[in-house]
Amino acid sequence: MSILVTGGAGYIGSHTAVELLNEGREIVIIDDFSNSKPDVLEKIKDYNIDYPIALDIEDSPGNPGRADNLDKETRTRLAKIFCETIRKAGYTPMIYVNIYWAQEYLNMDKLSEYDTWIAHYKHDANSKPTYNKPYTIWQYTDKGSVNGILGNVDLNIGYKKY
Repeated sequence: MSILVTGGAGYIGSHTAVELLNEGREIVIIDDFSNSKPDVLEKIKDYNIDYPIALDIEDSPGNPGRADNLDKETRTRLAKIFCETIRKAGYTPMIYVNIYWAQEYLNMDKLSEYDTWIAHYKHDANSKPTYNKPYTIWQYTDKGSVNGILGNVDLNIGYKKY
């Protein structure tokens, strides 16, 4: 089972990622670099990371984020820059996005060369999301449970072996 590290390029997130990797854990890093720099690539270079490094593209809960008011083409262009930066560093890039944002705030056709991790909460792993483009991971609930973790957790299904 992989551990999701959001904000993995920031100070705390990158240190958390390094410690998890030191413990032999599989991790997935999500960061939009809005409050960090791509220095995390330097910090993780000595680790064998099999899963993609994902860019989380969604609204900022509470206060508006710096990227919330970008137009669709600018947001798509910045996502492509992120993915190419990750690819050039030797990792697999991925776009993490919910269906609404994929349809309204990104041009997914221009990002089709990158894997997509789609969030669509059906709370039932036997159903499928109503997303009509390719995706390699589906986040189907935010109400899951995992032994040893208090509270709800997101649950995902991976369709590709990395």
